[in-house]
Amino acid sequence: MTTVDPIEARILGVLVEKQMTTPDTYPLTLAGVVAGANQSTNRHPVMSVTDDEAEAALIRLHDGGLATPVRRPGDRATKYRHKLAEALELGTEPLAVLAVLLLRGAQTSGELRQRTERYVTFRSTDEVEVVIDRLEEAGLARWLSRQPGQSQRRVAQLLVDEGTGAAVPPESGLAQDPDWEMRLALLEERFDELLRRLGETDL
Repeated sequence: MTTVDPIEARILGVLVEKQMTTPDTYPLTLAGVVAGANQSTNRHPVMSVTDDEAEAALIRLHDGGLATPVRRPGDRATKYRHKLAEALELGTEPLAVLAVLLLRGAQTSGELRQRTERYVTFRSTDEVEVVIDRLEEAGLARWLSRQPGQSQRRVAQLLVDEGTGAAVPPESGLAQDPDWEMRLALLEERFDELLRRLGETDL
């Protein structure tokens, strides 16, 4: 199974979140990706991702077939969208649950029901647990053992490579050199940003 590092996981979660909750702003620019990754609400842990880190993560995600740049007529900057649904063959409900797990870590089924309300509608925690079981069967999530003091089991996503913490194993396909499509998209975005800044400066 393809694995990702924590920054890549955060970015994937952000892209799914924005697609489902604010579709008018999706796909996202690099600035939108960074802002979403560094939000202090609906995130655990809170992160401080730089533009360079986000760019590098987007390149790796593109190499792994999990994200892609988009440049449409009229766009002033390159934008990015996820490809999780296609790559992992996920429907809307499993995708929503996985996104919230990527953004907020291990949670109970009740917490997931509440926190996916902006994405989809679950009529009960039983419905959420059916989706969790499907994700577990696909190797994308797993139920955790109940710890002392906990009244309910929690579920965790399995996309992040826990063995390395941040590094991605070469066999995952996400640590290869970036291809030219993504490299050129990032260079174009930086050039456009430079031109905008120059246009705002009195020379």
